[in-house]
Amino acid sequence: MLNDPLPGAVGLSRVGAYDWEAADGVRGGSPHLHLVCTEAYVVTGGRGAVQTPSPDGYRDIPLEPGSVAWFTPGTVHRMVQGGDLRVTC
Repeated sequence: MLNDPLPGAVGLSRVGAYDWEAADGVRGGSPHLHLVCTEAYVVTGGRGAVQTPSPDGYRDIPLEPGSVAWFTPGTVHRMVQGGDLRVTC
């Protein structure tokens, strides 16, 4: 049995946060989660944040070029726009 650090497969995508207002007035996506995969954001440009509400409390993680945000399966999160935010995930 192999002892690989990453299970299954790895995919990479370049994405940007939505630039229109959500129902709460914040520019960005909808809160969502991934049940079986880990997600990482590597910020390549712009500014923004990731919001993570949970039973442990609310976190607002700043995103700027060079920062990395990492989420385990089941973490509710949404990316919000601060200005031309671009990430590779």
